[in-house]
Amino acid sequence: MRRTLQLLWEASLHRRGIGGNLLYFLLLSLTPIYRLGLFVSQARRRARPSFARRIPVLIVGNLTTGGTGKTPMAMDLAALLRGAGFKPAVVSRGYGRKRKRDPDVVCDWETIILCPDEAGDEPAMMARQCQGHGISLVVGRDRVAAAELAVEKLQATALVLDDGYQQRMRFPGAWKLAMVNAAEPFGNDALLPAGNLREPASALGGADAVVLSHSNEVDEVKLGAIRERVRALAPGAVHVSVGYQLDWLDRGVDGTLPAEAIKGKKVMAISAIGYPEGFERMLEKVSGVPVMAWRAPDHHEWTSAEYRDAVQAGLRAGCEFFVTTAKDRMKIDRLGIPAVGGGVPSHALHAALVSMVDLGGKKELESVISGYLAGLGS
Repeated sequence: MRRTLQLLWEASLHRRGIGGNLLYFLLLSLTPIYRLGLFVSQARRRARPSFARRIPVLIVGNLTTGGTGKTPMAMDLAALLRGAGFKPAVVSRGYGRKRKRDPDVVCDWETIILCPDEAGDEPAMMARQCQGHGISLVVGRDRVAAAELAVEKLQATALVLDDGYQQRMRFPGAWKLAMVNAAEPFGNDALLPAGNLREPASALGGADAVVLSHSNEVDEVKLGAIRERVRALAPGAVHVSVGYQLDWLDRGVDGTLPAEAIKGKKVMAISAIGYPEGFERMLEKVSGVPVMAWRAPDHHEWTSAEYRDAVQAGLRAGCEFFVTTAKDRMKIDRLGIPAVGGGVPSHALHAALVSMVDLGGKKELESVISGYLAGLGS
């Protein structure tokens, strides 16, 4: 059902066909209600207690509902803080977690404490990157309470808020980075539910840095136009462009394969993320062969039947590789599937290991952050 609703909403978002256009105008009529709710929500956040400690707080977020690469950037910033001599903690909402305590510590400086169900799938994935690297991770619906827990219990000396741009009014003095997907920068420029904007595009003006992600998927003419608009919306920000590349394929207990292993091979891309098109294009760039896609809505919890259906459809189409995201691989692994159609074991599903590529501005970004950190220490 959720998958069907997602497909209908996407048809509306891109105004595909008569049905998509009709649904778009219906949802557009509901936008004033969302705008009112946004106003009330922001007013309530301003009225709630703010984070008053004088330590570095780097906020990473975006204006849209789609995937922009917030989490990899948050982890990069945490590593940067660690390299600068801080004890950084990443603070995440923990979407979809089965809460026992809220807020709670997912990972201290050395040990993963919560399982994926308790932490949420994305924080659980982040915890694997934190473990042993001097970075801790805390989850909580109330981001200020989670930040306080990180400082009091873990003695964190710096914080990174993952997906925290809408929380910026509760963290006065924080340094704010907004991610914009260059391939789909502002959706159709409409607020939810008719569009995918959580806030008006003008909210970008509050950012200290704007990172255009997926810039390597856009031609120079379109990218130039997007850069011009973003600079007009956020003239005082540092502007950065990044892309993503496939480095390795993780086979779990069977180790890794270089990305080139899929060159010339037909690939089935299985994903439940906010921006599956970018994931699929990345695989296609390496394979050189059109990718077959099996998508589910963002944060979807896969079932055994869905996974079997995906693999069997890929086998019928002659797919030789089945590739998913690290987040989805973790969810599918938990199903404990011994084998799927055609005798393909569940560990034959490869997780894409991806890195961020600087396409301009990363050194300036690090310089601006260094200035922010120095200013707090003066």
